[in-house]
Amino acid sequence: MEERFRAGELHGPFVEYHRGGGKAREGEYARGAKTGRWTIWSPSGTREEEAEFKDGLPHGGFTAYWPGGGKKTEGRRCGGAQCGTWRSYDERGALVGSGEYGEPSLTP
Repeated sequence: MEERFRAGELHGPFVEYHRGGGKAREGEYARGAKTGRWTIWSPSGTREEEAEFKDGLPHGGFTAYWPGGGKKTEGRRCGGAQCGTWRSYDERGALVGSGEYGEPSLTP
């Protein structure tokens, strides 16, 4: 694992490895919270997910991948919730479904 701390909190680049040595997760922390693009890989080394974070919450683009490398699911998250258009694909890349999600409310 590669990580950095500032004032006792995770801050800066972060890399976690599988037991076999390949990357498991890679991203960045800012004052203890996930920020920017994070990538997750399977033990075999194939990319499984890419997601954007802001202030520790999923915020921005999200893509999940099939083991063969093609897109499985893609969409956006706003403050941790699904928002906008989400699409799902089969392993050949054909669109199999889509849905619309509204912007999350900031008030209860």
